[in-house]
Formats: sequence, C-alpha cells, structure tokens
Amino acid sequence: MFDVFTEEIEVQIKKGISNLYWYLGDLKKAWLRSGVDERIVERLFSLRHDDKSKLSKRQLMDKLYEELRKSKQSAIKNSNYRCNKTNIKT
Repeated sequence: MFDVFTEEIEVQIKKGISNLYWYLGDLKKAWLRSGVDERIVERLFSLRHDDKSKLSKRQLMDKLYEELRKSKQSAIKNSNYRCNKTNIKT
C-alpha cells in the first residue's frame, strides 16, 4: 500500500475534519452515518486518557485513521494470501 498524502497533509485533513463538528456527539453521528462500524465507533469513543478524561475530537480522528489503515492493511494481506494460495500473482 502506498501513501497518497504526506504526513503534514494528513494532519491538516484530520484537524480540519475534527473542527467541522462542534460537539463530540456530532462527530460520533457523522462516523455512524458515513458507515463506520458501530463497534469501532463505540470502542474508540470509550477510550480515555490516564486521568480518565475523554479524547479530543482530533485524537479520535487520529485513532479512527489508525484503525482504518490497520483494517485496510489486514485486508490487503488476506487478499495476497488468498491469491498466493491459488497461484495467482498480485
């Protein structure tokens, strides 16, 4: 998998998206409306800092981004495994 954006651009995109939503609840609703799995949403919104405070909108966007990258990489690995198993080259 290759990266389309530089790290600096990714940071600006996540910061911009997180600022679109004034309340955390609005961000949560937007994720659900856009098709993010409800279990992922609930797990990320239940994360807390060591002092038990909630993550900021920006921190939640970072976590979602990490989750999506992780699941994408896993899907690619599984796809490559299935193709290699059937002697199809990718």
